[in-house]
Amino acid sequence: MLVQRGFRDKIENCGIDINEFFDVMITMKGNATYDICCFGLDAKDKLTDEAYFIFYNQTESPKEAIKYIEEYNKATFHINLKMLPEYINKLAFTISIDGEGFLGEMEEHHFLLWQNGKEAFHFSMNGSNFQKERTFISIELYKKGVWRIGVIAAGYNWGLSEMLNHYGGEEETSEVSQTSQTAAPGFTQPKVPKTSGANPVVSPEKPPEHSLVVVENGVLRSYSLEMRKQWLIGRSALDIAQDIMLNSRFASRRHGCIENRDGQWYYVDLGSLNGTYYNGEKILPDSNGNVLPIKLKNQDVLRIDSTDLEHPANSGVWMMYSTEGIGKQWETIPLDQEEICIGRDSQLCDIQIPLPYVSGLHMRIIHDNQNYYIMDCNSMAGTWLNGAAVRGAMPLREKDKIAFGDCFMVFTGDKIILNTPVPIKRKNALAADTKEAEDNLAETRVSGNYLDGKPVLLRANIQSRKVPSNTGRGEKELIRDVRVEVQEGTLVALLGGAGAGKSTVMNCMNGMDTAGMTGTVEYNGVDLLKNFERMKYLIGSVPQSEVFHESLTVEQELSHAARHRLPGDTKKSEIKERVNNTLRQLGIESIRKNKISKCSGGERRRVNIGIELVADRQLLCLDEPDAGLDPGNKKKLFETLRKLAHEDGKSILAIIHDVSDIELFDRVIIMNKVDDVGRLAFVGTPKEAKRHFGVEIKDVYQLMAQNPEKYIYEGEE
Repeated sequence: MLVQRGFRDKIENCGIDINEFFDVMITMKGNATYDICCFGLDAKDKLTDEAYFIFYNQTESPKEAIKYIEEYNKATFHINLKMLPEYINKLAFTISIDGEGFLGEMEEHHFLLWQNGKEAFHFSMNGSNFQKERTFISIELYKKGVWRIGVIAAGYNWGLSEMLNHYGGEEETSEVSQTSQTAAPGFTQPKVPKTSGANPVVSPEKPPEHSLVVVENGVLRSYSLEMRKQWLIGRSALDIAQDIMLNSRFASRRHGCIENRDGQWYYVDLGSLNGTYYNGEKILPDSNGNVLPIKLKNQDVLRIDSTDLEHPANSGVWMMYSTEGIGKQWETIPLDQEEICIGRDSQLCDIQIPLPYVSGLHMRIIHDNQNYYIMDCNSMAGTWLNGAAVRGAMPLREKDKIAFGDCFMVFTGDKIILNTPVPIKRKNALAADTKEAEDNLAETRVSGNYLDGKPVLLRANIQSRKVPSNTGRGEKELIRDVRVEVQEGTLVALLGGAGAGKSTVMNCMNGMDTAGMTGTVEYNGVDLLKNFERMKYLIGSVPQSEVFHESLTVEQELSHAARHRLPGDTKKSEIKERVNNTLRQLGIESIRKNKISKCSGGERRRVNIGIELVADRQLLCLDEPDAGLDPGNKKKLFETLRKLAHEDGKSILAIIHDVSDIELFDRVIIMNKVDDVGRLAFVGTPKEAKRHFGVEIKDVYQLMAQNPEKYIYEGEE
C-alpha cells in the first residue's frame, strides 16, 4: 500500500493486526548520518516517561512493547501496541541529521510497515520536500478511538536535542553525559520530568492549527500548514515536487498553492486548466487578466472538479481550510446499508453523536441502489445541505456538505466523512472512549498565562450598526469600528458608561439582534450571521430580567427549562443528568428543593444562568448578571462564572458595572461614547487596562468623559 504525505487511516485498514507484533522499518539514503528515534507520547503530545523514548542508546521499552534494531541509516522497531501502557497515546517516528548537512540533500526516505513477512504500508519521499531543515517527523501512530496512522513528513530547523525538548524531555548535564560510553557526539540520554504513576505532566496547550483537509477518492488527508510557508498543490508528476499531491484528472501539475502572507493564509490558483471553485464559485481573473489571491477563512471550501458543480465528478477534489481548536473528531463512515440513521439515541441510530442539541433521531441517509438521499427527521436543530435547510428527501451529490450545529460531513462515493466536536459511537461497534483531557486551571499552567494558546471561539468585526432615527428621518448610528474576540474557556467583562453601546455590541456578537449591522461575526470561524439558524443552539443569552415560576423548586425550574431547550425526544433520564450537572456547575445543589420564591438574590441569578446552561450552551452572554446583588454575592457569582469558564470550558461574555472584582475576569472590553456613538476604548486583560489608562478601572469612566476622542482604541500598543 503506497501512500502520500497527509494520509490518515486506521492501522487495521492498512492490513496490520494490532493484536500481534509488527515491524516499522525506516531507511535513509544520503551523505549525512541520520538518528532515527521513536517517541512514546501521552495525550498532550509530551514525553512523560523516558522509558518510552527508544533510540540507539535505549533500544527497548518495558515489557518489550518496542524493540529497536539499528543499522547504519536504517532502523527496525518491533512493536506490540497492546503492551503499551494506557497513557501512551502516540508513537512519533523522527529522523534527525547527526553532524553536517540538511534534509534538502536527502536522496531517499522509506517508511514501511511489515507483518508476517509481508509489506502492508509504504511511504517514500526525498529531499525535494525540504530545504535547510535538520529534523523531520515521518509517521505517527496514534490513538483516536482506535489506533491510527498518519503521514506527517514535517520538517523543522532543529537537531535531535531540540526535538527532545519539543516533546517535553530534557538533556542530562555534561557530567552525566560523559559517563555514557555509547552516547553519540552532540546528544545525551534524555532526562524527563518525573511523574506520579502514569499521569502526564501539566503542559501548555498547543495553539489551534491552521490546516488543509483534503478529500479525494474517498480518502481524507490533513496537512498542518504551520510546517511551511507555502504548499504547492497539483497532480503527481516526476518533474515537479508537489507538497500536496493529487491524482484527479481535473488537477493540473501546478494547480494552486496555499501560502502564508504576514500571518494570514491565502489560496492562489496558478493558472490551472480546469480552475478552482471557492465556496461554490469559480475563481475568475480580474479585468486585467490576473487571478488574485483568496484570503482564507475557517471552513472555506476549495474544489477542483468538472466544469459544472451541478454534476460533480467522483474524481474531483474537495479541500477545506480550518482554523478550529481542540476537540474536533474526524471519522470515515461507510454507507453500507439501505438506511443509515444518525442522532443522539444509540437505540435508534447507527451513528450516535452525543451532543445535547442533536435529536434522538436527527437525520437519515437513504440508498435506493442508484442514488443517496438525506432526510431530516423533524430535528430541533435542523439539517443543512450546502447551506440550505433540508426539507423532505434531498438527493446527495459528490462532495456535498451536510451540517447541523457545529458538526458537518462530506458525502463522497459510498461514504461520509464526519467532523464533530465529540467522538461518535457506532451501533454494535462503539468507539473507545477518547475523551480529551480537560483544560487546566490557570494556576497549574506551565506558561503562567491562562490565555496563551486559547483558540478564539467568537470573533467580531463590527464596522457599524444603525437603526432608524427617532425623528423618522434618516438613521442613527449606535456603534462603530468594534473589533473584539472571545477565546474558548474564558470569562470576559463588557464595560462602559450609559449609552456606550454595551448591549448593542453583545446583541451583535451573539447574533440575536443584527439588523442594520455591517461587518462580520464568526463563531469558530463560521459566519454567524449567515448561519445563525444552524449555530444558535450553541449560544445562550441570559437577560437581566428574571422570568421564573415562583412556585416551582430550583430543580423543577431547571427541568422545565431543559424540556423547552433540548430536543423534544430527550429522555427523562437525560434531562435529569443535565439538571444535576447544571446544579453542580453553579454550586446550587444544596438548594435544589427550595422554591424559587424563597431563594436569595444571588441564588436566583445562578438559576437564571442555569436556564441556558442546562442546554449545555458553549457561549453564554449575560446582561448585568450582578445587578441588585450585594458585594459578597457579586464576588461569589463572578467566582462561579470563572469556574464555569476555566473548569467546564464555557466561554462567557458578561456586561457588568461593578468592577471591584474585575481581577476575576480574564479579559475586559471597554466601550466609550464619542459624539453619541459607541466606540471601542480598550481590549485586553485587567492589568493591561490599568497600564493603558494609567488609573484604576473604576476611574476609567470619569477619565474617558473628560476627553472622549482621546480614548478610541486602535489595537495593541
